[in-house]
Amino acid sequence: MKKIIFVLFLSLPGSILFAQTVISLRAAPSLTLTSLKKENNHYSDFRNEDPGTSMSVGLTCGLNADLPLIKDRLLFSTGVWYAIKNFTLDIKTPIRPMIYNPDTQEVTYMLVEKDPRYLLHYIQAPITFKVFGERHENGSRFYFQAGGVLNFKIAEQAIDKEHNYLYQLSQRANGGSSVLKSFDFSLYGAFGYEWKLTSGKSLSVALSVDKGMLKQLKAVKWNSELAPLDYYFNTKLTQLSVACHYTLLEK
Repeated sequence: MKKIIFVLFLSLPGSILFAQTVISLRAAPSLTLTSLKKENNHYSDFRNEDPGTSMSVGLTCGLNADLPLIKDRLLFSTGVWYAIKNFTLDIKTPIRPMIYNPDTQEVTYMLVEKDPRYLLHYIQAPITFKVFGERHENGSRFYFQAGGVLNFKIAEQAIDKEHNYLYQLSQRANGGSSVLKSFDFSLYGAFGYEWKLTSGKSLSVALSVDKGMLKQLKAVKWNSELAPLDYYFNTKLTQLSVACHYTLLEK
């Protein structure tokens, strides 16, 4: 009998937590600003330009799980998202270094006819907290969400490979390996509004901002034939998300 009571005592917190867990289906079109910045200057005749900023669109969808920490006012929110980003770099100087010979100090340049574009695929894991306000008479309420997102790149597709400077440079320098790093960590903040539809079901709309914290271009090693890539960039992503929420086993 004591063993049964002990097992029930251990399982009770988990049962309560599970009963109040909110599962969400989330979809969010996104607008990404990519800032390209100069890191080094390996060429005396190669001037420093102002940072180039480009704009691109994408889409994120996935599952969320909200676990209550303080009733239904403070929740821990995580999940799994799949994101597609249409990535573009604004290279302001149309002629870029491609091959460098240190013996003769000569540089071979490539004419960049178009800004490099990539289609990127990510699996994302948000680690955030939600703070909800008081419910209105109709059950709706505002909320604020903050935390971070782990971004794992699963695919990288170069657009217009023949005129893509980064792709051509990677072919020469890195044997055709990917141009962008496989991981990024970003800070995440959102402000949203939730409508209660029926018992255990609700709908929310949120505006969020996501800022990448890590440099994303892979380094190109310096050797007797190949010039280093002397740029880095960070991204800022704005999303308008819509989510349907389902509370598990609501009493």
